[in-house]
Amino acid sequence: MKRSVAIGLSAGFIAFAGIDFALFTLAVWLVPSPASSTLVEALLLTFAPMVLAGLVAGYLAARRGFVVAFLAGLAGAALSLTWHYGLVSIENALRESVSTITMFSWVAGTANVSVGASAYGAQVGVHEGPVAIDLALEARLQRFVLAAHGAGAIRAAHDRSEGGLAVALAELALRDRIGMKVVLPAIRGIDKRVALFGEGPSGVVLVVGPSLEAQVRALAAQHDVPVWTLGTIGGDLLEIAPVLGMPIAALVDAHGSGLARAVGRES
Repeated sequence: MKRSVAIGLSAGFIAFAGIDFALFTLAVWLVPSPASSTLVEALLLTFAPMVLAGLVAGYLAARRGFVVAFLAGLAGAALSLTWHYGLVSIENALRESVSTITMFSWVAGTANVSVGASAYGAQVGVHEGPVAIDLALEARLQRFVLAAHGAGAIRAAHDRSEGGLAVALAELALRDRIGMKVVLPAIRGIDKRVALFGEGPSGVVLVVGPSLEAQVRALAAQHDVPVWTLGTIGGDLLEIAPVLGMPIAALVDAHGSGLARAVGRES
């Protein structure tokens, strides 16, 4: 009888641990992230105490009786669940930190832009042209972005059309409701207004995770494409030094209600 109880308790705990491990492994597969390796470690640490609890409960059932084994099993389960949810909380914090603090914003291609053929230029009555394009650079840039995307090395990519770098960064911030702190590229002959709102061919804004930075740089070098690090993703402000700082909440409000407010039709 005692042996049967011991085997049953051990099998039950170990089966519970196996199901727990399988479910979280599935979660890692469905929602991959740079923190996935940490999650796998958490799974192993969760799996281990559940198996240990099963073995201890089985031993006590065989040696000390069912009541002692049952109490030990409850204690083991409580310990394992506490450990389990503590590790999940740590993983969530790590996942949040990866997604909101340590991402990098880059420009790939060329930083040369102008307002002459831009949306901003059309608004202020500046029309200049024609706009030249380096077809060889454009082809290399497109191949680089496709290769980086195919390798899963970039989190987002955005062109600089219809508003320039400032609008591209704002739209990226709006998408995830996450701020960023960047510095305008210092290009001789291009003032801050042009750097913010100027447009030009062969330039893409990228969002790159910290663990993937070296891989993206290697791909850029392989395709002979220049890259610049603009800054980091995170916080609740869109900061484009040294000219702009705006809360993401205000940006969301302006994007969602600005037009209606401007024409006097805000509800």
